[in-house]
Amino acid sequence: MIIELIPLFFTTGSLSAGVLSLIHVFEGYTAYAVLFVMLAAVINGLGCYMTAKMQLVNEFGKELRSLSELISFGAAPAMILYVVVLHQLDAFALGIIITSLFPICGALRLARDNIQTTPGGYYVGLPVPIAGCMLAMLALLGTQLDKLFLALAVVLLSYLMISTFKIPAGRKVKSLPDERDFLNNL
Repeated sequence: MIIELIPLFFTTGSLSAGVLSLIHVFEGYTAYAVLFVMLAAVINGLGCYMTAKMQLVNEFGKELRSLSELISFGAAPAMILYVVVLHQLDAFALGIIITSLFPICGALRLARDNIQTTPGGYYVGLPVPIAGCMLAMLALLGTQLDKLFLALAVVLLSYLMISTFKIPAGRKVKSLPDERDFLNNL
């Protein structure tokens, strides 16, 4: 049924935005690369919402979404920051190691999330899309911020993704009461 493909469309859309981000950063268009990471976040968020609302969650979709998030919010933001700033670190290998740390921790976070069931209401560790968007936004300020500060921000965000801190997921939206229930309560 075509309705079951809706989550797939959102996931591939988010993945496509992540790939476009990588292409733009390698072509030297940093601002567009960051814009595509943000677009991936919007598409990913809409996809998660639609999947949950329509109750179309399945194992294939969960795994594909994780791979999409790894590209769009792990690899793309790390490469943006590397091209903007981290390649300038005095010790050449240090920039590569710090750049690699972010998607590696993102992959660990996503793998843990796929096998672990947590009660609703909170995330365990910083979600990869949030960390990736934060890193991409820091890249826009990269030339104005200290290289050491940015390197420490990458390490901190990487740690927060794999940490076991409980981060509130926000409150659930309650549905409005049915019109008949309202009239019956009068």
